[in-house]
Amino acid sequence: MVDASGILKILREARKTRGLSLPWKIHAFIIRDFKTWLTYRLWLMLDVAGSLFNIAAYFFFSKIATDQMLTQAGYLGGYFTFAVVGIAFQEYVSFSFNGVIRSIRDEQVRGTMETVLSTTTVATFLTGSSAFRFIESTIFLIASMAVGIGFGATFTGDPAALLSTVLILVLLVASHLPIGILGAAVSMKTKLGDPVAQIFAWLTQLLSGILYPLNIIPQWLRPFTLFTPLTYSLDAARRCLINGNNLLHPEVYSNVFYLLLYIAAAFPISLYAFKRSFESVRKDGELGHY
Repeated sequence: MVDASGILKILREARKTRGLSLPWKIHAFIIRDFKTWLTYRLWLMLDVAGSLFNIAAYFFFSKIATDQMLTQAGYLGGYFTFAVVGIAFQEYVSFSFNGVIRSIRDEQVRGTMETVLSTTTVATFLTGSSAFRFIESTIFLIASMAVGIGFGATFTGDPAALLSTVLILVLLVASHLPIGILGAAVSMKTKLGDPVAQIFAWLTQLLSGILYPLNIIPQWLRPFTLFTPLTYSLDAARRCLINGNNLLHPEVYSNVFYLLLYIAAAFPISLYAFKRSFESVRKDGELGHY
């Protein structure tokens, strides 16, 4: 396990150079987490293998799936290409909010949370703690897409569509960070596994169209799909990667607009909840308990 001495040294140095304070702090968290990541090679290989096996499994499933429902939903291409985008982005989402929770729990288990927070702000701490998780997630996303292409998935090569996808990926991360922060707040207070992430994972699996277009689910369920940000992210990403659309397309633009609204509303709430949870746990003297 990596101790906190290295990160604290960099954080103290960062205080002396205020202009570079935030980049240095995030750099310190990334280096610390990268070293930790390399010490668990077996779990790393299992994570990669799990993503790749998912892609392979749905390649075989695509042999019996119909493309008609995709055409009716407004997507071009075959089912396998549709599924690859869903799997790759869903894995990214999972790492996004679970990564924040894991980072907080790691700090709590090490007993370093209060020490680190004494040298930086809550927002910087949460950003830095989750930064490496997003780097890790991006590696898995690229690997999943590459394996999908190897099995025959086809994506657009249009530069505008690809750049639009990158922006959508950024919004995907930003829209799920508040969920991870809220889950971390609950986990820090209850000392239990996070129910927020678990419930949200169930909802996104059912309602976001990861493995099937939303036009095939019952009418009474469809209004609930509007409350999961992955619904908008996946639809926008598929229209860009599969259909070759970009941000100027009405459907893509509409999805981006709703993602921005979600981010603007969810971030203040989640940060407030985390600060209250941290202050409560510290006041009760339970910050080092887990």
